[in-house]
Amino acid sequence: MIKQIFIILSLVISLYGFAGDVGSKMRQVTIIQTTDIHSHLLPDAESPGWLALATTVRKKIEDAGGKDSCLLIDCGDTIQGSISATLSGGMAGIIMLNSLGYDAWIPGNHETDFGFKRFVELAKDFKGDIISLNLSTGKTVPGKIYTRNGLKIAVVGITYSYMDSNPSPAELFEKAAGEITAMKPDIFILAIHNGLSFRKDNDNLDPASIARTYPQIDLVLGGHTHVENPGEKIGSSSWFVQSGEHAQCFAEITVIFNEKERKVGKITSNLVFPEKDTKPDAKCLAGVSEWIKMEKAYSKKKIGTLKQPINSDLENPASPLNVLFCKALATEFPATDAVLTSAMSPEKSLDQVITGQDLFDLAPYEDTVCIMKVTGREIRKIMQEQKKHKTNSEKLLFKWNPNLPDPPGEKTAKEVPESKKTEGENSSDLLDSGKLDDNNVYIVALSSYAASGCGFRFKILRKIAKSQKAELKDTGTCVRDALEKYLKK
Repeated sequence: MIKQIFIILSLVISLYGFAGDVGSKMRQVTIIQTTDIHSHLLPDAESPGWLALATTVRKKIEDAGGKDSCLLIDCGDTIQGSISATLSGGMAGIIMLNSLGYDAWIPGNHETDFGFKRFVELAKDFKGDIISLNLSTGKTVPGKIYTRNGLKIAVVGITYSYMDSNPSPAELFEKAAGEITAMKPDIFILAIHNGLSFRKDNDNLDPASIARTYPQIDLVLGGHTHVENPGEKIGSSSWFVQSGEHAQCFAEITVIFNEKERKVGKITSNLVFPEKDTKPDAKCLAGVSEWIKMEKAYSKKKIGTLKQPINSDLENPASPLNVLFCKALATEFPATDAVLTSAMSPEKSLDQVITGQDLFDLAPYEDTVCIMKVTGREIRKIMQEQKKHKTNSEKLLFKWNPNLPDPPGEKTAKEVPESKKTEGENSSDLLDSGKLDDNNVYIVALSSYAASGCGFRFKILRKIAKSQKAELKDTGTCVRDALEKYLKK
């Protein structure tokens, strides 16, 4: 009996010593990432919604040992993109971030859609850290050191890298990377609102190129492109993860740190999808219940009636849906000669009765109507740039204002007849440019998104719009509001 007790005690002491030895060499932390949620609070055909996702996130944090062992990071495009978000001016998203206790929030390109002043107001209400090298507010910091499970974790953030900044994001990151490295963090994380291999036709800060240049980065958290990536190696030693869009899932990343060698030993990651019957998180729901009620009422509201249904036709930039936008803007601003619709037409077919939800699906962003002056020669250049673009659904549509008589001495520009199109041309050849006077100045209505070059897709259009002689003016009228007024008529 005494011998058995001795054996058991010896085994316990041995196991205790082994566990202590392992604990002294390895430490583990959990990183939870979301991105491009766009304040999708409620479930739909593709997503359980942020409220249900929040339930799963909170449970995952508890299972991982609580907040002392976890870091919760959002990589942007968070507060805009749903009816609740619009009705609350972005506050619904801030309430969600605070209710879940996010440590860090990296702003995306849509964070300022309600205006920069509004973003600054919302930033003050966020209880965590807003991290960005290239977007400055009174609260924004370029980087932050967190301590979790005894480890120093450095997080550097970069907002959408196409945003204008001086110095450039690349120059800013070079400086920040040096400063962070000098602090000797145990784990170095770059959280960026940008995805892998995004638009190589433009100069930008691609996560893969950053990882190649700065191998000291252990983990890169991506966003913007709405792509789900459970994890892959980039550069020589960095790990990349991106958690998709619209609260469909979140990324769970486990980082194991080797204390003896003073470096990250292993990173594993996966995407976590809530079960279909997951209930909304009670704390989050209580915070946004007012906006949920308003969203449900607005989505059912009758806006107007069409003469006939409209079918989605993404491959045709001159589709009835795009023409609908053109007519709405031309009606709201009758003094314009032509309308230039923005790219990225919605995948939307319409019944005759248009509801609030239909309207929001047609114009889900806070784009405003802008007016600019362009010459016939500049219109040709814009049209030629469209022809070079590969995807019809991302091209633009010039539509001559049907409410105006022909310009003096000119014939109204018309869409190119099918019979006159040459090989390689299609309905994206928008105006018969032969009818344009190169030196004549035309007044054009377009969205603020189009005026920016549609997310920098169209450099020529952007350059023309930004030139002094264009006299670009933002009317402040939301494209969605102009569309609603037209539909009500």
